[in-house]
Amino acid sequence: MIAKKTRTEEERPPIPVMRPSGTVRCGALVECRGALTTDCLTCYGTTRADPVWGGPAEGLDTGASGPTIGSMSTGGSQSGESIAHSDANRARWFLLGSVLLTGALYTVPYGGYVAYPLVLVSTYVHEIAHGLAATLVGGQFHFLVIHADGSGLASISGTNGRFAFAFVAGAGLVGPAVGGAALLVLASRPTLARVGLGVFALLSAVALIWVVRNMFGWFFVGLLAAGCSAAAWRGTAQIAQAVVAFLGVQLALSVFSRADYLFTEVATTGSGSHPSDVANMAEALWFPYWFWGGLCALVSVAALGSGYWVFLLLSRTAEPGHSA
Repeated sequence: MIAKKTRTEEERPPIPVMRPSGTVRCGALVECRGALTTDCLTCYGTTRADPVWGGPAEGLDTGASGPTIGSMSTGGSQSGESIAHSDANRARWFLLGSVLLTGALYTVPYGGYVAYPLVLVSTYVHEIAHGLAATLVGGQFHFLVIHADGSGLASISGTNGRFAFAFVAGAGLVGPAVGGAALLVLASRPTLARVGLGVFALLSAVALIWVVRNMFGWFFVGLLAAGCSAAAWRGTAQIAQAVVAFLGVQLALSVFSRADYLFTEVATTGSGSHPSDVANMAEALWFPYWFWGGLCALVSVAALGSGYWVFLLLSRTAEPGHSA
């Protein structure tokens, strides 16, 4: 059976719906063009309206709670501040914990055995700094060795000129401080720490193949590269941040714990006795070796102070795109 429309229904025009620009549906039963309808819209901040014929406006909110245009929430700002505060606290606790743990390792019985690999880290960075400096001035970095007694040796050549030679010698002395400062900066944020730790692991793997030339050095640098790689890619960003903070503290403290080398004329290593780095600087330039030792100490302290300042600066703000 087919129902026929009455003439009244056929000729009845659709109810006009006012759709002002920049409005939302109010959801209330109101009078529009003389008829009751819920299709009328409430306009906020506009007087222009274009009458159209039809039903509900597409894509507009019809919630019974009414329009919400013009409302603003401060939740995003509060969330960002909370995240920044949480990140800053975490970074500082990691740094403080690293300092306390390091102090404990050197005071508790047998703690020195646990701290022994940390001495090797500073030796490794010291020798790598010699090699990188030689490469920067156009020289050749042939190889490095790390001995079980914590000493090391870097073989370089081609550093023409007294200033270039002195620069390479001094780079090893300030290398741990500069490395420690860089790690402190990376420890300020979890993402920076993870990326930095991954890059350090990759560079150590390259050094292992390229320049490390003794069995003990292969074992230690290989273990260091594997451990940093695991922390960077298999651990959480917070684990990477803790590891980077701990390594940064070790390099920073080695500037003071091994400061006697800055004022030593002869270095005794597992490869024999050689002129110390400061003695090489004194031979290449002017002034006695202890002058260059004091200058390298000042540069090291300045580098660490700068790294700590940047650490505090970055840890006060949330990472871009970071969410709780």
